[in-house]
Amino acid sequence: MNNLNLSVSNWNQNIPKKYLCPKYGLNESPTIKWSPVNNCKSYAFIIQDLNEVSHNFIHWYIPSINPSVESILSLKNNKNISSSPSELLTFYENNPNIPVKQGLNTSTSFGYHGPCAPKDTGDHEYVFYFYALDNDIFKVLNEKKNQFSNDYNNLFKPKTKSELEQLIKNLNINILAFTTHSGFFNPSSLTGSGKDSDYDSSFSNENDEYDDDDDDNDDN
Repeated sequence: MNNLNLSVSNWNQNIPKKYLCPKYGLNESPTIKWSPVNNCKSYAFIIQDLNEVSHNFIHWYIPSINPSVESILSLKNNKNISSSPSELLTFYENNPNIPVKQGLNTSTSFGYHGPCAPKDTGDHEYVFYFYALDNDIFKVLNEKKNQFSNDYNNLFKPKTKSELEQLIKNLNINILAFTTHSGFFNPSSLTGSGKDSDYDSSFSNENDEYDDDDDDNDDN
């Protein structure tokens, strides 16, 4: 397997507040950079919370990155982008040349959703699982949508590490290189306002994390 070097800005033992969810911080995504991999046709990655209470919460899911891309700069999430997997799929079908095709996170919002663990749940490890692939997941599914109609229609729903790897395997895509990068956050170290946790809302299907006014988070 090829070497793949991944750099994630300040994603370490104490994830900065600017990367935390609106309850605790600014919900900005970290800047990530990686080394190019020979013969790579696409990159893909997720961020998954490994703490048991999170139920494998996915904070960022990107199943298709053009091989010419070598970094994604820090950005603040856009609340106006669709949270419907089918609408996202249609958007990317109509705009196939977009180099970074982001999916939904477990809060059913588009793109990045910062760590937002409930109080008194201890340390949470947030792991980047990053893949270099010999084919593009979106391209292959688009070409074989009749054979893999369910996978195609649900491509932009959040996926855990095992789910993403199973999809890659089912599509006969080879992993050329793989790496991980961990960051840590203990919610007891901060004070915040708003709901008890985005995990609670996501599992009760009350996905309203982003209904809070931004002003509520200015002092966090």
